[in-house]
Amino acid sequence: MRSLAERVTGVLRGLLLAGMGLQLLLGALWLFGNMGALPEFEESFLYLQAAGGEDASGVNFIGTGGESALYALLVRGAAGLERALGVPCQVWLYLAQLGAAFAAGYVFLGGFLCSRRGRLFGSGVLLTVPQILQCHLALLPESFLCSCLLLELALCLEGAGSGRMARPGRMTALAALWPVQALLAPGRWWLGLPVLCFCLWRIWGERGSCGGRRLWGSAGILLAGGILSLAAYGTAPGGQSALTLREECLVSAASRFCWPYVGEDYYRLPETVRRRVDLIQAREAAKYADGIRRELFPALETELSREDAALVCRELALYGLRERTRDNAAHILWDLAGYHASSLVLPVWLAGGGYDSLTALNYGQMKAQTPALTKAYVWYHSRFFALGLGAALGIWLAGRGKRDKGSGKCPAGWIVMCAVMLELLILESLLRGAGLMDYKRTAVTLCLWYVPLLRAALADRRQRGAHTSQGV
Repeated sequence: MRSLAERVTGVLRGLLLAGMGLQLLLGALWLFGNMGALPEFEESFLYLQAAGGEDASGVNFIGTGGESALYALLVRGAAGLERALGVPCQVWLYLAQLGAAFAAGYVFLGGFLCSRRGRLFGSGVLLTVPQILQCHLALLPESFLCSCLLLELALCLEGAGSGRMARPGRMTALAALWPVQALLAPGRWWLGLPVLCFCLWRIWGERGSCGGRRLWGSAGILLAGGILSLAAYGTAPGGQSALTLREECLVSAASRFCWPYVGEDYYRLPETVRRRVDLIQAREAAKYADGIRRELFPALETELSREDAALVCRELALYGLRERTRDNAAHILWDLAGYHASSLVLPVWLAGGGYDSLTALNYGQMKAQTPALTKAYVWYHSRFFALGLGAALGIWLAGRGKRDKGSGKCPAGWIVMCAVMLELLILESLLRGAGLMDYKRTAVTLCLWYVPLLRAALADRRQRGAHTSQGV
């Protein structure tokens, strides 16, 4: 006789599976309708210009923190295939990005789901989250970067879960991913540092159970990968900023604390600022997110010295902190909410809540080809995600007295490593400036959010398989 808790759990799991199935269907329809489209992101056209032999140097690639030399090479290769076979270059890249994302999702979910069918289904679910799918169908390196990060997390989880981190093959795979990651996003080369520290810590903990040669060999491979990552960052065309660290911090602070107030508060700005910045320059900088970095600072740099231009940015940042404290605090909270749980915050942004950010631009590009389908797709996902979290919590509460021995637990160190990596990424995005909240940078975070949903929905099948194999 099934207990009430088991019946409730069965109903909730059925609802989760049905909801994910509908998400898969909507995602497949959206994919079919947008496969050949080219979203009009500025960085995408710059990569196409570079593939065509045009000079795109010196441009601020705000999506990745720097021009991706590796992605530019991939775009050039896809452009060659377009000339040879007549298929648009973006289609070739989309196929590569979708394939890499599906494979990375399958490997990543191997640490949580034992069933092969469950991992295939889960990979499809991760692929069809609207924000993630938009990354894969855009001419941007965000898709491949997400796949690399998922593979890194999967390798670390496999090693930590088995208690055998010091394996040269696993360490070689991790060390090979870091330079690729640095070439894909030069401004975020440091994302591998939490992984490096975690792996070295785990290897040191295994010093009593493995030979010294294997221990030091694995550590050496990791350190070599870190050095290669630094070398890739240093040689990337967009890797190193032309600004010093102090100048970069001052420009970012002005963008964070005085945008868009530099235009609307012009006559309230300090006199020292108004002597150097005229009203037209201030209003131009306030028109677009990152306008202080892209418009105002270069203009000041041509009229003044770079040092003086940085001092003007310092004055702007201090004004924003002093006079717009509450507004800045609200904007930072909105950005934090968006980066941590974009699926829950996205409907609020689209309804006019929050403040101006890149969300409107991203959504506008997303619905350009299929507006009605996109609206239904995003609306459904946001509601299902919230209800799915509630259902997963209900399943956990109903079965907390029973330990699912087949499910396995995530090592605490691995969870801490994931949290540190994601929080560093969010902090970097947050400090770069106001109005730059970009949900395309939340792909890995969304994949981690879906882990409890997938485990809750597919745990029964995994457990039945375990019982069958044990003769129960």
